[in-house]
Amino acid sequence: MSNKADMFLDVVGRVAENRYLKAVSKAMVATLPATIVGALITLLKIIPITVWQSFLTSSGLLSTFGIITTFTTNFLAILVVFFVARNIGNSFKYDGANVGILAVVCFLVLTPLGSFTVGEKAVSAITFDWVGSRGMFVAIIIGLLVGRVFAFLMDHKVYIRMPESVPPFVEKSFANIIPWTIIVVGTALIAWGVAFTPMKDIHSLIFKIVQAPLQNIGGSIGATLLAYVVISILWCFGLHGKSIVYAVVAPIWASLTAENLAAVQSGAEPSNLVNFSFLSVFFEVGGGGCILGLAIVILVTAKSERYKAIGKITLPATICGISEPLTFGAPIVMNPILGVPFIISPFAAGIIAYAATKIGFLPIMSGAQLPTGTPVIINSFILGGIRAVIVQVIILAVCIGIYLPFFKKADNMALAEEAASTQAENQTVEV
Repeated sequence: MSNKADMFLDVVGRVAENRYLKAVSKAMVATLPATIVGALITLLKIIPITVWQSFLTSSGLLSTFGIITTFTTNFLAILVVFFVARNIGNSFKYDGANVGILAVVCFLVLTPLGSFTVGEKAVSAITFDWVGSRGMFVAIIIGLLVGRVFAFLMDHKVYIRMPESVPPFVEKSFANIIPWTIIVVGTALIAWGVAFTPMKDIHSLIFKIVQAPLQNIGGSIGATLLAYVVISILWCFGLHGKSIVYAVVAPIWASLTAENLAAVQSGAEPSNLVNFSFLSVFFEVGGGGCILGLAIVILVTAKSERYKAIGKITLPATICGISEPLTFGAPIVMNPILGVPFIISPFAAGIIAYAATKIGFLPIMSGAQLPTGTPVIINSFILGGIRAVIVQVIILAVCIGIYLPFFKKADNMALAEEAASTQAENQTVEV
């Protein structure tokens, strides 16, 4: 059994260390500040208070806020392509910023222009159709390919060599000329070739063949539940399940989230049930494994000194969604007794939240994201109102019920160990 576990950990470890998955995963994290800023501005824009809305309109702040969301949540593909390519470049020990900028250029070369009339003059410009959520997958593909091809060319010394007397910054600039030329021209030829297909451009092609089907699958409640089960299982083995699984699913969920935000910004209703705000509020009550349920159980029912101390120390962090202290302190890692409810709880939470949405009690959430550390209850109220709070409280109560019998077993074992340890110490003193 241990050999199989070692093999599993080895495979997962290799996946987690894959440079391409890490590049995508880190890129998603790097875009988080822009997403949060755009989401917070969106929340400010849609506060349903007549006086506030009148103030935004009369002061001109409404259009100003619109500019912010345009260049944050509606600009995500540009940010993603830069960060993915930068991460790949850095992983090969080349100038990541240079590779990132090259990838942005290639992405724009592949992006179709829109035609407009300004006065009597015809103008061509890049629209925002493909630089937001709809262009996410092309951004990831371009970022990975540009980063890898650039590294290949540099590794094989396909660049201009300068005399040793030339300053390093000048040498770097000239060294980039040939790789840039090859990659940009190659990208332009791809755009030219795709123009002869029915799709006309690479964005439409990828969106129809790859992105839309993946979003349909990844946006389903079944796939989401499976993803969180895998995340929890990986945590039980001491691996950061979220960072590993998010490398695969985050682009899908990010696209769905951005689509919801764009809909809200335009005054429409969001349509994607699965999005980051839905997941963070209901699948992660207190962090991974909906572990706030365990924290409360420990604080209220713990008899052993060990768990009493752990409960007092970890509860504040868990309320703010920081689960690592309790995950490693309880521990959840390599602990089958507490590992089982840790896996079951997010699954149960997801089903409850999904059911509440399907029956119409819980509205589809906008996809807005709050800063890390926003406490439970507060996050649900801001993102979904009082109904989201009610659903979150129900989930928390269910998770408490799931954790309780398992924790009692673990607590009794710890209590027995403490009693045995105390007895051994007393016997030593008597001797």
